Amino acid sequence: MADKAPLWDALVSKHDLKPCRFDEVVAWPFGDYVFNTTWDVMSNLTKSRQHGFHDVVDSEEMFVDLLTRFREARIVP
Repeated sequence: MADKAPLWDALVSKHDLKPCRFDEVVAWPFGDYVFNTTWDVMSNLTKSRQHGFHDVVDSEEMFVDLLTRFREARIVP
């Protein structure tokens, strides 16, 4: 994504978005890790549940909520 800053600047201008630098919008190294791992990642929530952490977040609902808030804040079109 390192070469996409000019595209981001054009989107900000075209859609009258809040002027945020491209490298401030997303933690790109985290995205690289999540989407480019070359090994299996396995998680187990048993111990956290045994210690009282029972809340669950619906991922789709969370993304819709966040993108709606970003739109209202004029960060994304």
